[in-house]
Amino acid sequence: MKRLVKKVAKAIWRGTLPLRRPFLHKFESYLSRCLRPTEQQLTDEANTLMEHVVRELVRLQRQVDYLQQTVEDLTPESGKLAIAGEIAPDDKLRAG
Repeated sequence: MKRLVKKVAKAIWRGTLPLRRPFLHKFESYLSRCLRPTEQQLTDEANTLMEHVVRELVRLQRQVDYLQQTVEDLTPESGKLAIAGEIAPDDKLRAG
């Protein structure tokens, strides 16, 4: 029984193809018109976003450089802080 219902439903669905085709074509053309400007807007938006990210990175790097220079200027030479990787191999490291 189920197979018979499926066959009848498929036959009816295939029979409505000439009626569905114009609607599907109009719907696809409508969607393509709606989405076309969005693609350009997304590209422009992504470029603008990347420019802002780069500006922020430059600003933060300048701030880090300034803070590092300030720390170096305020620390005395005898107690100079070492940055990881800049410790001489002959220096003994102490815990605590």
